[in-house]
Amino acid sequence: MDDKQGLLSMRLVKSRNYVACRKNVDELMYKFEEYRFKCHYIEPPRITPSYEIRMESFSNNYSDKVGNYVAKKIDLEDEVTKFYEELASALQTLCREELIYFKNTYYNRLKEESICDLLNMSRDSLRRIKESCIIKIAMYYDIDVKTTEK
Repeated sequence: MDDKQGLLSMRLVKSRNYVACRKNVDELMYKFEEYRFKCHYIEPPRITPSYEIRMESFSNNYSDKVGNYVAKKIDLEDEVTKFYEELASALQTLCREELIYFKNTYYNRLKEESICDLLNMSRDSLRRIKESCIIKIAMYYDIDVKTTEK
């Protein structure tokens, strides 16, 4: 992965309400977590050790053709596949440090202290990466919330 995208500028980060953006991204990732368990046989986008985004292809193979059940299952699988494809595209907007944060926060469920240790940085340094990551994802999905000027 090339690191063309860096962190967002502080001006852009400050122009968004981080708390509201984080809440919206958390809701989106709740959906991701739900899909991971409902359709465990569909591989979510992977973040490789070299921080490339990999999306495995999926084909529907069914031996049971039982009306509504199959139709609902196929619809859910299509929804999950589209969601994962969109997530893979969103992840490609992140730089390496943001991917590390995202992967370890949402995929591996690590605490910030562990991520700081992994990146060998302070919590203050991680804060800038975290805010940039969350706001990039929120902006990608158009769920970002601008701050109101007083």
